[in-house]
Amino acid sequence: MGLMAVKKGSVAIVRTENYITDEILAALDKAVSLSGGIAPLKKRGKKLLLKLNMLAGTPPERATTTHPAFFEAAILYFHKHGFQLYAGDSPGIESTNGAGKRNGLMSVALAHGVEWVDFADTTDLHNEDGKLVKHFRVAKIFTQVDAVVSLPKLKTHSQMYYTGALKNMFGAIPGLEKSRFHVRFPERDNFAKMIVDLNCLLKPDLSLMDGIIGMEGNGPQNGDPIKMGVVLASYDALALDTICCKMIGYDPLSVPILKDAYTRGIWITSPDQASVSGASLESVSKPDFKKIRIVAEISLAKRFAPPFLYNSVRNIIVPRPVFNKKNCIVCKRCVEICQAGALSVKEKNEKKFISIDYNKCIRCYCCHEICPANAVILKKGVFR
Repeated sequence: MGLMAVKKGSVAIVRTENYITDEILAALDKAVSLSGGIAPLKKRGKKLLLKLNMLAGTPPERATTTHPAFFEAAILYFHKHGFQLYAGDSPGIESTNGAGKRNGLMSVALAHGVEWVDFADTTDLHNEDGKLVKHFRVAKIFTQVDAVVSLPKLKTHSQMYYTGALKNMFGAIPGLEKSRFHVRFPERDNFAKMIVDLNCLLKPDLSLMDGIIGMEGNGPQNGDPIKMGVVLASYDALALDTICCKMIGYDPLSVPILKDAYTRGIWITSPDQASVSGASLESVSKPDFKKIRIVAEISLAKRFAPPFLYNSVRNIIVPRPVFNKKNCIVCKRCVEICQAGALSVKEKNEKKFISIDYNKCIRCYCCHEICPANAVILKKGVFR
């Protein structure tokens, strides 16, 4: 993939109040035009992958995934411009087809003749520009198309604070392979560098943000839907994420993925380089947006402190997952996704429950992210 020559850091914001396909289509048309037009994308070729944000098979009203109406509008827009379309993503636990059927995205693709791609079909790629990761196993479709358009959802993220265009590319990695990266890079900053490494490899060409209804609070699945009323577009994924962070009240430099991405020389190199066209940033900002609070990174202390002391300090400072037994349906998704081996199913008085070993828990919050019953609570530390 390759980034096109358009105005550096340009991000378009278009007000869009409802999930009505025709209204979103008009907004996308205007947003792409403001951010550089469709011509740079056409130069890449006709085969285009629409990379969805499809964490799970949750219904659209939960604001967990790219909304089906947003997806449909994107399909109509790119079909109008003559592109041959492919679409898909890799959820955390479910299959591409299973999640796609439940959240309505797969039926939209098939109704419009878009090839629905199972991301389980993978290939290994060398990552020359990677700082931490020199090889990735990704969905093969990324090597079979001419360009990639990312369709992220504006949400908070329990580990990375914010998830948007750059984080959306993590779905290129199949299924449980993603959770193994959490074990490999338990430190938040290193995990962020890995995400940026992946973006250096895949380089999404254009990002279209579904910000009509976003998610605040305990995202990326168990937060609360919030009306943002915007569609954003940019040929610079980092610039788009920068503007979104400013919209919801984050200092972009406090978000680990963005902080590292500014150093790579591929996108903008500072938050100040992101510029806005269309609606003003001030007019769409949400000062009361419920954010994930920034917490101290203490992973380096593990090298020097004895295990009992490190674990005690970590339990005080860093939020830890706690299971609400009343909500838990013991579906075991959390156990399956936990590659650190911290979770297990136990039984007491003929009732099964999830047990967690905090000495093994790496605070990746995959259990919180994947829980369909909102049964995992992140217990706040003293300094949070």
